[in-house]
This record gives sequence, C-alpha cells and structure tokens, in this order.
Amino acid sequence: MPVRVARVVLFWCAVAGWVHCGKSREQTRPSPLAVFYAGSLESAVERWSALFRQREGIAVRSEASGSQDAARKISELGRAADLLLVADYQIIDWLLVPDHAQWQILFAGNEVVVAHSEQSRYAGELTADTWRDILLRPDVRVGRCDENLAPIGYQTLLVGMLSDIEAGVATTDTARSMFVRLRDQIPPPLIRPDVSKLIPLLGMQADYVFLFRNMAHQHNVKYLRLPPEINLSDPAHAKRYARASVTIRKSTRGTESERITVRGGPILYGLTIPRSAPNPEAAARFVELILSNEGRAVLEDLGFTILRPAIGRGIEAMPPSLRAHVSEWHDNSAN
Repeated sequence: MPVRVARVVLFWCAVAGWVHCGKSREQTRPSPLAVFYAGSLESAVERWSALFRQREGIAVRSEASGSQDAARKISELGRAADLLLVADYQIIDWLLVPDHAQWQILFAGNEVVVAHSEQSRYAGELTADTWRDILLRPDVRVGRCDENLAPIGYQTLLVGMLSDIEAGVATTDTARSMFVRLRDQIPPPLIRPDVSKLIPLLGMQADYVFLFRNMAHQHNVKYLRLPPEINLSDPAHAKRYARASVTIRKSTRGTESERITVRGGPILYGLTIPRSAPNPEAAARFVELILSNEGRAVLEDLGFTILRPAIGRGIEAMPPSLRAHVSEWHDNSAN
C-alpha cells in the first residue's frame, strides 16, 4: 500500500475512533433529571439540585409553576417528568392517579399569611383583630392567585370563608364577607397564576397579597400571621378547616361542568414519581435526598414546617428504597 494511501486510511480510522469515542461518552453521560414543581418550592429545589449534582453527577432540569399546571403538563400535555412536587397533595389524586401516578409522599407543611409593604394603605393599623376590616375597605387593593392554577388560590378563598365563619358573617352579606371579597371583587390584573408572581405586585399595584409564609420569609416581605384556626397550618384543626369548601376547575381543556369541590384542610405538600418517568431510579435517589436530614434542613431554613416522619400513600407501589422513609397514611380529618 502506498505511503500516502496508508496515511489517509490511518487518518480516517482515527477520525472514526474519535467520533465513536465521543458517542460513547454521550451515551454514558446521565441525562438530566426533569422536575416539575410548585413555585413556592423554587429555592428548595435549587438547593436540592445543587446537592444532587454534587453527589450523583446528574444535572436537574426543573420547571416552576402553579401546582395544577405542573400536574397538567403530565396529564394533559403528555410531557415527561421524573419527579413532581406540589403544594397540595390532593392535586396528585385529582389529576394523576391512577393513570399517571400510583403513590405519593407528603413531606412538608405551610400556612397562608397576609403580606404587605410599607406603602400599603393602613399597614400601620394592621393586626390580627383589624385585618378583615382593612381588607374589606373599598380603597384597599388585594391580590391573590388563581384558584384553578395554584393551591394558594383556593386556599386563600378557604381562609376567607373560615374567617367569615369565625366572625359569624354569612356569605350572603356581601358587604362584610371576606370570601365574597376575595372570590368576586378582585380585578383580573391582581389575580396571578402562581404565588411567585404576587410579590412584585406589592407596593405598586396591590396593598396586600395572600402568600405562603415561606415565600414571605424568603423574600423578606412584611406579613401578618393569621390565627391557626383559619390559616390552614395545623393538622390538629383539620376538622375545623373542613367547614369551608370551594369549587375549582378540574381541567383546563374540559368544560366548566368539570369541577372539583375542595374542602378545607391543613396545607400538606406532596411528591410522586410519575409512571412515565424516564429516570425513575435517579428520581428515587432525589426523593431520598429530600427526605434526608440535610434535605429537611433546607426546608426548615426556608420557612416550611416538616412532617416527621413523612407520610406515604400507596406504599405498596412505591420504590422499595423509599418505603423506609415514610409512615403509612391514616386520614384523620373526619375525626
């Protein structure tokens, strides 16, 4: 074989080997973990993702939205996710079980607060005794989330109804009903799709917005804590919370008749690995991180309350590696 021909052959063999090597490396590199999550968990997911990449060498591709939107990406849009985290565990039952998910873990809690700025009208008068009167004033601008897109939306309405019950005000008394004020009298520009979109309203467009406490805590926003009898924070008040109920749309594609009645209850975050998850083993390891002492310390630092132990629903369908981290679900809300 002539020397020039031999060199050409060797060159192309080297190129082919390099291309094959490159493909092998791409094939062995773990694909990113796809995580859909409630907007109130944004800082937690960022910290968990950094820890996970450091430990596992796997990047996390995460998307924040309202919890219903996060679940509908899977159930209605057919998008693939390795892990879903929502601000109300019931969303997994309503939108994903049984076709898209078989189990879930309840891992954290929160509460609804009234947030404000220094420029908010009557902020100097705001107390646990005066907040209703202030928010009912016609010159006060109030913002909240859309109940059909994010749990904090319908949880805000539930808080309004519970405050009416505690105050002895009927929802037919439209001038004094906090529920009517929140449901019917807030202009569309002040109703946002996700809790993270509410904070920028304060000061310029809204005097008060209803937030999760962790969001106010993380963003250094001034806020008033409401009584535990109405703020949906305490499982011991589950029966009391259940006196209130609201209806929301089940599907963004369905008709208005496809609705769900949401009864008041303590705020409990849930997570699941969807049945169609591309990387379920890696997702299970991410969940183990969330439930570890280090993962829970992240939540506590950000202002969440922690369920110890976490609660498992559908344990028999759960990855075996996760079963040791949870206690079995017992619904005591009717007791």
